[in-house]
Amino acid sequence: MSTIEQINSSLELMHYKTNHVLHLLMTVFTAGLWVCVWIFVCASNTSKRNQVRTAYGFKKESNISKFIIGLAFVLIVLMAVGSKANAGSANDIEKNLTAIANFTVTTYKDSGMSGLESIINDCYSMPKKTPNCIYMDLSAMHIDDVVAGSYLDRTGKNIHSEYFTVTRVATRIKQSMSTTDLSVSQQNDYLQTIAPIINELTDQSLLK
Repeated sequence: MSTIEQINSSLELMHYKTNHVLHLLMTVFTAGLWVCVWIFVCASNTSKRNQVRTAYGFKKESNISKFIIGLAFVLIVLMAVGSKANAGSANDIEKNLTAIANFTVTTYKDSGMSGLESIINDCYSMPKKTPNCIYMDLSAMHIDDVVAGSYLDRTGKNIHSEYFTVTRVATRIKQSMSTTDLSVSQQNDYLQTIAPIINELTDQSLLK
């Protein structure tokens, strides 16, 4: 194998590396509820790494060992964390995300995408940064995707709001998260896990 192929394979494998520290913290914070996401991400990344390994002629990893390690972590976490206190935290997180999705959808129905743009601008402008601005931004971007999929312009293209393009939303989120202690990799892992949850809650609110 050439040096370039070795470098490429290493980069591809690193891209699908699971951030166990972040998932452990999320599992502790949610009293173990995050473990399903953790195991799913771990198994998915292992599968993708095995595809890379196969392409470069490497030996495959074992998903069983990853599952056992993850299960061991979970048992330790569940034993160390007070279930009653943290169950309240988990419920608070769920209620908060649901409330944000409902608020975002209500604002859209009352004021359209321009109303969402105004509120999200105001949110990011506040001196005290809050993840709620990010959650609202992700929810609004999902609404824009759904709406854009329903309307076409004269050329037959979907009508998207310029404010809620992936690039502009990512830029706002990056700036907002720059004040946190999370690394870029940890930020990406967190967003990849939280975005589908927000999208689902937003869909549920849109259907009400």
